[in-house]
Amino acid sequence: MRTAKWFCRAEALDLRENEGRVRAGADTLCMEYGERDGALVACGGAHFPQVVRLERDTDGGYRVVAQEEPPDDAGYAAWEENHFSFVSESRFDDDAGTPAALENAARAHFGLPAGAPVEDC
Repeated sequence: MRTAKWFCRAEALDLRENEGRVRAGADTLCMEYGERDGALVACGGAHFPQVVRLERDTDGGYRVVAQEEPPDDAGYAAWEENHFSFVSESRFDDDAGTPAALENAARAHFGLPAGAPVEDC
């Protein structure tokens, strides 16, 4: 198998800006893919919410100043509830949760045709 590579997709659910600072709540999906014998190989992944805080740079762009993810334990649901609105929580598992776009990006990266099968690692 060729070297595996991570592909991620994040869908912004909550965006708030205040004095050049942005708080972005996102639904994030990351998958690790490789290529073996003309097939795309899915080796692992994670689907999780996160909160990213950004500050405006002097050139007008933004830089990440903080990033938060929920704990892996029983506090996960409480963290999600405290960091996202009810409407945003209801959108988890929508578009960012579908790996089709990531599979397509991985196929293109590895030079595979659009219909190349996906196999387990």
